[in-house]
Amino acid sequence: MKRFLIYFSGADIAFRAPEFHSLCSLMGIKLTVESGDMDKERYLIVHTEEHDKLRTLAQRSILIHQITELWGCASSMDELRASSLAYLEQTKFDILTESWKFNFEISNKRGMSMSQQLEFAETLGISFDGPVDLKKPQHILDLYLDYGKEKNKKIPADPLYYYFGRRFCDSGRHLMVKYDTKHRAFLGNTAMCAEMALIMANQAKVRDGSLVLDPFVGSGGISVACAEFGGYCLGSDINLTLLRGRGLSSRGHGFRTRSENFRTCFERYGTLSRFVDVIACDQCQPAWRSSLQVDCIVTDPPYGVRESPRRHEGADQGATSHYDASDLFQDLLQFSANHLRPGGRLVYFLPVIVPAFKEEDVPHHPMLRFISASVQGLGNMLGRVLVTMEKKLDEEVDAEEVAGAQVKQCNTMLDTNIRKECFKQREERNDVRKVEKIANRGTKYDEVQAQLEAEREQEQRAQD
Repeated sequence: MKRFLIYFSGADIAFRAPEFHSLCSLMGIKLTVESGDMDKERYLIVHTEEHDKLRTLAQRSILIHQITELWGCASSMDELRASSLAYLEQTKFDILTESWKFNFEISNKRGMSMSQQLEFAETLGISFDGPVDLKKPQHILDLYLDYGKEKNKKIPADPLYYYFGRRFCDSGRHLMVKYDTKHRAFLGNTAMCAEMALIMANQAKVRDGSLVLDPFVGSGGISVACAEFGGYCLGSDINLTLLRGRGLSSRGHGFRTRSENFRTCFERYGTLSRFVDVIACDQCQPAWRSSLQVDCIVTDPPYGVRESPRRHEGADQGATSHYDASDLFQDLLQFSANHLRPGGRLVYFLPVIVPAFKEEDVPHHPMLRFISASVQGLGNMLGRVLVTMEKKLDEEVDAEEVAGAQVKQCNTMLDTNIRKECFKQREERNDVRKVEKIANRGTKYDEVQAQLEAEREQEQRAQD
């Protein structure tokens, strides 16, 4: 059984394990982890015989950088050379006469000069008789230099560990360039970045033929990512102007042109056949038939930071009012429990105050199984959590529990305007800094507090 080194991207560490495990479940791949911790390290060594599935997994993954067929790993170059040669002798690889090139991956240290790279390659001491081809080699030989986790002056002079092997496959990170918002034909004010949209599609286990619904579709950034993996995309939104491709453009060049719409966006990516339709409706009063069953619900609800959640007022479909965030997320979970097929997944973002967040704060539903929650900081203590849930199979659902239970209440922070709460906490921190700064100049504490109160009263009078 071959060993493989999975080398992860250095970004979005909290999302590595959820995406990797979701793709393993989707592919049905059987592998054994030899060493490595995805939550702390970029290296994961695994054993598997299902090479085609591993390659397919990597080509979908956004957070895997590349996978290398591992020939050897050691804490010194001498041991690395010995283990690599032993592996080549055992497997009887006949690649030393084919074209090749070296590729260096250095963790926790800035890049090295060409002369330093040549020195490492010569120290390795494995001779390759084939020609060097830097453009289109038949084999890429990856040498990983791990300098540990220490920072700045504590970084060791020599690598703590070495890994060496042949490139097995690259990952799907090129899709981030393809779906970058800079190149998207249709863009809204809160369009999801390409990297996160693709990660959400992977965690939802979107596959060829999946029916995917985004009840807060916006300009469709998540939907086009799901279509890349074979999903047929439905969507709804309360903003009829946006759905029709009308109004002011988010690119800052006046009103939207006729080419800025959903169809053009999907057509540009060659996935127009995967676009089913979008409808204008209020999520608290969904227009979908009760019999609708979908494979995935993937969405980024508005929660008052850049876009305020809105709902229609009674029978008047023109007037809207504020949609409390706690009600919004409870409605979303109930809607998912009603319309997801057993085994289908719900993936959505939940706003949080990062220092106060606990996993127990994630809302639950008796028909949905909690899978994962990954925190992403947005600055100023504000953050969001990517929540993944899966609908239980019919035999796993307790009918009495469903009849007697309600959706677990969301974090109480959602009952207030989370944006105002963040600004309030930032002002409090700024006040403390002002007190410390003025106090350092010799001013008495009481005088400082009085000065701050006077400034607040003056600002309040100016606002009134």
